Amino acid sequence: MTTEKLPQINPGGKSPSDYDLVIVGTPVWSKKMSSPVRSYLSQHRDKMSDVAFFCTLGGSGGEATLKAMADLVGKEAKASMMLFQKEIEDGGYSSKVEEFAVELSSAG
Repeated sequence: MTTEKLPQINPGGKSPSDYDLVIVGTPVWSKKMSSPVRSYLSQHRDKMSDVAFFCTLGGSGGEATLKAMADLVGKEAKASMMLFQKEIEDGGYSSKVEEFAVELSSAG
C-alpha cells in the first residue's frame, strides 16, 4: 500500500534535535498517516525529545493514525488533536486548536 512506503524526502534545514518539542501533522490517507510524514518520522525519530501530533481527516482513521505516529517514534505524544474536514470548513475547529495549545503549554 502506498501509505506504508517510505518515499525519499528532502532533509530540510533544521534538525528536530534543535527543539525541545516537535509538532508533526499529517493528513489521514486511507486511514493512515501520509507516506511523506511516515518518512520524516522514520528518519528523525531518534532526534526528537518530545513530540505532539495532529491529523486532518474527512472520515475515520484519526485515532489509529495518531497512535501509529507515536508508535513510530517510540514516544507518547505530549498532546494530540484530530481535525475533521467538516470542522475546518465550518470554522468549528477553533476550540480544538485552543485545547491543543493549552495541552502543549502545560506539557513542559
